[in-house]
Parts: sequence; C-alpha cells; structure tokens
Amino acid sequence: MDYATSSICDYITLFFADAVSDGVSTLTFNIPDSAYINNIRGDFALVNMADGAMKKTNNGDHILVTIKNVLNNTTSNASVPAPIGHFANVTNASSHKHMYVVNDIKYLMPPRPKQIVLETVDQDKDKKLITEGYVTLRFDYLSKPAVTEENTVNAFTPAFPQVSNF
Repeated sequence: MDYATSSICDYITLFFADAVSDGVSTLTFNIPDSAYINNIRGDFALVNMADGAMKKTNNGDHILVTIKNVLNNTTSNASVPAPIGHFANVTNASSHKHMYVVNDIKYLMPPRPKQIVLETVDQDKDKKLITEGYVTLRFDYLSKPAVTEENTVNAFTPAFPQVSNF
C-alpha cells in the first residue's frame, strides 16, 4: 500500500487558543466525534502535520511541535516527545510570521483520537508555551491487515547472524 497517495484521510485543525494548557508547554485538545468524516474508517491511522502557523515569539526561537499520544514514538530522549513538525523564525517579519517547515514525519496512532496532546519546545529543548496559532493534522487510515503486513515486511533480520554452535 502506498500511504503517500492514500485518499482515505481526515484533516483536523487545532487552534492553540482552544487547548487546555498546563501553563508551561503542553496543549491538550479534546476532539469531538463529529470532527471526523467517517467514524468507521481504519483500525489505525498515520498522523502528520499538514499545515500550521504561529505568532512570532519574542526571542526569535525556532519552535518544535511534538505529539504525545502516538504508538511508535521514535525519540531517544524521553524529555522531548515525538516531533511532528517545526516552525522556523522569520527574522524580518512581524506578528504571525513563523514559517511552517514542511516535513514527512508520520506516526502510527489509534484512529480518530478523542484527545490529542501537543507540546512545544524551542531549539534548545526548553519548554515554550505557544497559545497563538494553529496546526492542521492529517490522519491517513490503515486497516489492521495492512499494518500487520507492513510490520512483517519490516521485521528485524540480523545482518550478521550469530553462530550458536561451532
């Protein structure tokens, strides 16, 4: 299956001002069922950040947006959740002029989550609360057999098998 060309998807725009914030860097969004087009699609979803904008920060930091509730968190540092996208500071701009940098980071997660938790940090991994802006997330739906097949195809095979008996 070519996930890049999947047409079975939902887009959800999350406005930072609508989130429940911890006051430090975490934004929790409660998502109603009605936000999704069809509530019977797929057993799993691949999520990625399709678009976004944010208000320029005072000190010109680049901002990394991370997501906490994914199944395949690839980060090696537990203090920073899985990165899903980032905004580069545009130095000669005013107001909402952080530039969203397009990427192809996708994470496996349960379909149609009822809650999405994002965290924003700067380039030094310092927690930074962003309350003005939005991100649009894309959810590509996958069937359980498709995920099982992909896992089987990508199963670990040692490059240099260990000899057990001489």
